[in-house]
Amino acid sequence: MKNSKIRPQSRSSASTISRPQPSQKTAPRSLMQRLCECADLDIDGEYLKPHGGRRGIGSQLYAQDAELAQELLRHESIETTHEAYREQNVIERRDRLEEVLNTD
Repeated sequence: MKNSKIRPQSRSSASTISRPQPSQKTAPRSLMQRLCECADLDIDGEYLKPHGGRRGIGSQLYAQDAELAQELLRHESIETTHEAYREQNVIERRDRLEEVLNTD
């Protein structure tokens, strides 16, 4: 890859983020931390960790298509996917139902 820098989306920021070396075990966390800092993103005093990103994407996928979520998350069994995401989606559906019922 020729470009070893990642440029932030914001045009107002002139800084760049260096890509970590692939051999680093902490490369994904380091990259996520630097991207969050560049975007001024704070999640309860932390940065978005790779697994948190995976959970967020998994939740969105599961809400749309559980089998697609299983495939893309590389779960061996659909039951693994259901166990990981079913409760969260039940809570979201309950909240949406309450919104519908409470509209006047």
